[in-house]
Amino acid sequence: MLSKIISKHRIISLSSIGILLGGCMMYGDGTPPDVKMPEQWPAIKNSAQERPLPLYPWWQELKSDELNELVSESLKNNRQILQSINSIEQAQAQLDTVKLGWLPSLNFFGGSINGNTTLFFQGLSVPVANVGGFVGFLPTYVVNLLQQPARQMQAGQILEASQADYLAVRTVMIAQVTTAYVAVLVTERQTQILQDMQESLKKRAQIASSLSARGLGTEYGQNQLELELNVISGQLAQNSANQQAAQNALLILVGRGIGRIKTKQSLDQMNTDVPSPGNMPASVVSTRPDVAAARARLDATNYGVTATASSLFPSISLNALVTNIKTTQNGSNASSNANFQAAYAALVLDPKIIGAISSSNAVYRSAAIAYVDVVNSALRETDDALSAYEAQRVKLGHDTEAFVKAKNNLKISESMYRQGLLSESQFLENKAQYNLVDAAVTQTKLTELIAMAKLYQSMGGGSIYEEQNLEISNGKVRPTQK
Repeated sequence: MLSKIISKHRIISLSSIGILLGGCMMYGDGTPPDVKMPEQWPAIKNSAQERPLPLYPWWQELKSDELNELVSESLKNNRQILQSINSIEQAQAQLDTVKLGWLPSLNFFGGSINGNTTLFFQGLSVPVANVGGFVGFLPTYVVNLLQQPARQMQAGQILEASQADYLAVRTVMIAQVTTAYVAVLVTERQTQILQDMQESLKKRAQIASSLSARGLGTEYGQNQLELELNVISGQLAQNSANQQAAQNALLILVGRGIGRIKTKQSLDQMNTDVPSPGNMPASVVSTRPDVAAARARLDATNYGVTATASSLFPSISLNALVTNIKTTQNGSNASSNANFQAAYAALVLDPKIIGAISSSNAVYRSAAIAYVDVVNSALRETDDALSAYEAQRVKLGHDTEAFVKAKNNLKISESMYRQGLLSESQFLENKAQYNLVDAAVTQTKLTELIAMAKLYQSMGGGSIYEEQNLEISNGKVRPTQK
């Protein structure tokens, strides 16, 4: 039917022109706003090896098989990740819906009529003084050859933004699982240290009580030890609460319910000497998921401006009607057909379109500002994280040296105690000093590993680890080339 109105090659030509024009952005060629990019990180002069950050499993540097398993579990079962996958599916459905705009709509109708007048179809009069039935088929094709491809490109960019958001959530979850796991190990180690200090204080309190009973000690000294015991008991209670909170956080992050988790290794077995990656600012920005999401949203608003402005372009409408009518005329049944075809272009000059274009322009400018803010935030967060991590590495180095010395002093004190050169009370005092240094090192390990997780999160580390369908580079998220 439609071939009678317009030839096939003319339809293809019009569609090609529409795709060519509608696929263009209103502002520029899709290059995002220029953001001043430093060549080096201001915080440090890093000459370390660059890493393929999106694929790099940085947490494996800690040498913990248990942590590796927990990260993989979270990537499969974490509810925030599952929710972001659902958002991708919604965006894909929206894109598919827009693509269906290239297809005609099909209308079917039928029924019976009864009247005392004559119906006139194209070139055919059908009297319907008696009951008659009819069926019809009406395909309709209406398309704006500029607007439809622009809407499709816009939906595609919204889909890419949801994919980038998904990669960003993965990056955050990996860092949070690592942090929660380290917190569990640290609280376990702190419990051991506090319990050791508690036992030493109890022995010292017993010795002080014995000396006081013989007039060789003072009540002040005994009270001071009991005061320290009370402090340790309070710290143990608080540490127990912190440990449960860390375990609950870890279990929720990997997709389980709250409870307790029995760890398979200790904090001392983890590798804490991990150098920061040597990736430069431009490299980090080009693969950071939230930057890719901001760029995709910027491009989506750009295509949105094009789609809105395309309302000023006429829409093409193609119609055809095919009917079959059964009538009763002069006591005899008859069957007739009434068909027609039509093609026209409609241009609606609605003043509200001008306002809609102005609104779309404002949305685009807002998205451009947001993109620049995201890039600047990414640079600032990464530089701050680099500075913090390097500072914690230096601090851990000094604390570790102090711990080694404290450990040697404890051995010397123990040897002197066994030889009778130190009293038990003096030895226990020296042991308390060792415990304090041990606690300080443990706390520094926690802050250093948290700083490491934050650093790799700020760099977008591990965003596509074990992800088979997406890749990220040059600020864009694309399906994996298979």
